[in-house]
Amino acid sequence: MFQRAKEAGLDTEAIGAVTSDGAHGLLGYLRQALPWVHHQRCVWHLWRNLGRRLVRQASKATAGLVGEAARRVGKQVQKELVALIRGVLDAQSYEQGEASLAVLREHPRGARIWKLLNQQFDAALVHLMDRHRGLTRVTPEW
Repeated sequence: MFQRAKEAGLDTEAIGAVTSDGAHGLLGYLRQALPWVHHQRCVWHLWRNLGRRLVRQASKATAGLVGEAARRVGKQVQKELVALIRGVLDAQSYEQGEASLAVLREHPRGARIWKLLNQQFDAALVHLMDRHRGLTRVTPEW
């Protein structure tokens, strides 16, 4: 894809960031052929991946509970984790995102979600980096 674009006149040296759903083939190519290019993850795809972990953590929190008690605990854990994830993904600065990520890590059910979000942190908040000021956070609406 990039080779054809380059042949058509694209100056690959001028590329600063690329947005995707996190496809491994693209990420590997960027690391190898265009290492200066930042990768931005689509927020919708991040939430989709995080949603699976949210459900899993809420389910684990209800172990040993039944009925209404299990439902209440599960909903509460989901509510807490969603708020913490939003604190990271909706951060107004990179530093605020880092601080929110640290709070997520300390939540009793946040460690696994923290791990995934920590791995994707730069890609989630590339639009807040000085070099990319003015870029729009990418969501399906763009």
